[in-house]
Amino acid sequence: DEQVWKERLVLAVFFYSTGGNQWKRSKNWMTSKDHSSWRGVWTDSSTNYVLDLDQFYNKLTGYIPSEIAALTSLQRLDLYENDITGPIPSEIAALILYLFSNDLPGPIPSEIAALASLTYLDLDENDLSGPIPPEIGALASLTILYLDNNFLSGPIPPEIGALTSLTFLVPSPL
Repeated sequence: DEQVWKERLVLAVFFYSTGGNQWKRSKNWMTSKDHSSWRGVWTDSSTNYVLDLDQFYNKLTGYIPSEIAALTSLQRLDLYENDITGPIPSEIAALILYLFSNDLPGPIPSEIAALASLTYLDLDENDLSGPIPPEIGALASLTILYLDNNFLSGPIPPEIGALTSLTFLVPSPL
């Protein structure tokens, strides 16, 4: 299946973009074994497409590559407690995004509005700065939003009030 090969390639790009040779745990990564056996990669049993990428507390460095968008069935991306320093790619289409406790710099990208299906966003404990973008109000499916322990400034944008599914909000002290 062409999509499966494409996803293996994307996972390889992810591996090298995040310092995979230095990860704490990388069992089966970059081997000829099926990528469903690679540590932290969970796939659909019928299609073998990646559903979940779990690389929490694994000494990842570098950046999340924009190629991650080619994991079209990705539902959950869990990268908390690493040392990722690059920007958040707006191409991520996961429903659940754990980027807690990394070193993500700069502002929250306004392109975050493109993540229309996002239900859970955890950006706690990073180096994010500047205002919370009003575009965050376009995330209609968002139920949980963590932004604390960053360097965010300014008021909470009123557009957050449009998030009628939001049940839990932890803003950064402003």
